[in-house]
Amino acid sequence: MRSWALVGLALAGLLQGCAATVADACDSEADCGGQVCLAATFAPGGYCTKQCTVVNAESCPEGSVCVVDVIGKGMAGCLKACDKTKSDCRGGYACRSANGSTQTVCVGPDGI
Repeated sequence: MRSWALVGLALAGLLQGCAATVADACDSEADCGGQVCLAATFAPGGYCTKQCTVVNAESCPEGSVCVVDVIGKGMAGCLKACDKTKSDCRGGYACRSANGSTQTVCVGPDGI
């Protein structure tokens, strides 16, 4: 019986790692399911993202948009898309226009 409990805990841990999505808070890549954890001034509390290709809209998960220079100079990253008329960003974040994007994205209060 105890071994089944351990298996259940292990599976729960794996599923939790898979559940990370763009814009989730993070301390490390492990919190983001192996993707990128941004620790930048525009990402207070960390921000899960993944590298993407600006010209390929499908390189980001649904509900996010690829923005230039997010991960680093010349390295684009996915940021959560948002609507300025709704409160769909996590606490402490605002819906703003970002580098080279015509869409608005969730970023820290100072923007990118």
